[in-house]
This record gives sequence, structure tokens and C-alpha cells, in this order.
Amino acid sequence: MASTCKIYKHGIEQGSGTCGGGSASITSFTKVAETASRNRECLRKNCQITVTEAGVYAGLSWNARVLADNGSGTLTLSEPCPYTNA
Repeated sequence: MASTCKIYKHGIEQGSGTCGGGSASITSFTKVAETASRNRECLRKNCQITVTEAGVYAGLSWNARVLADNGSGTLTLSEPCPYTNA
């Protein structure tokens, strides 16, 4: 089952996408609109991923490094989503 999630770096939202239990990928990733005052590049960075979909896992998060960004909406993470039904 897939859940929506947001990706943060130092508390600043980098974008949102879809995460799934046991998966080390964020799919349908969309970056937040670029602004001069914020860093929007999360590749090779340690980030926090927070489940935003309503349900038992809403608001829970985990930390992972973004290992790859294929440029078309998929991020590969160092740590899979730990929430089995997320």
C-alpha cells in the first residue's frame, strides 16, 4: 500500500511524493517551487521523510539519505520506509 509523504532537509520541505512500506523509493516526487532563499536540491543529502496520508502512520517519519534522483519523479533512498502498511 502506498502513502503520500513529504521530504524535508533541515526542516525545510523539499518536495512530496509516494512512499510504500519496505520500499527504498519515493515515486511521483515533485519538488517544491524554487526560491532564492531555500536549498531545493536533496540529492546526496540526509533527509527526513514524513508520512502525510491520513491513517495510523500519518505524522511518523524516518531519516534516509537520497542516493539517486532519476530526474523524472523517483528518488532512491538509503533506508526503506519502515512502516509495513504505509
